[in-house]
Amino acid sequence: DDWGVIRRKLQGLGVTRYTVEGEPGGRVLFSCLIPLAGRQAVTQRFEAEGDDELAAARAVLRRIALWRASEPGR
Repeated sequence: DDWGVIRRKLQGLGVTRYTVEGEPGGRVLFSCLIPLAGRQAVTQRFEAEGDDELAAARAVLRRIALWRASEPGR
């Protein structure tokens, strides 16, 4: 996946905000927020580390998929 594909996947999952933190040549932390339906001002936060931005974002996408799969009623 390139960055454009990952951004579209995040948007499709309801991510309203994401950040990428790191130092050149070092590990990267990717985090994002998904608002919880029916709960005002409540979000679910996901984060993961990777060797680069894409690896960290892919790891977050996997965590979101696991979370979605474990939600009641899905």
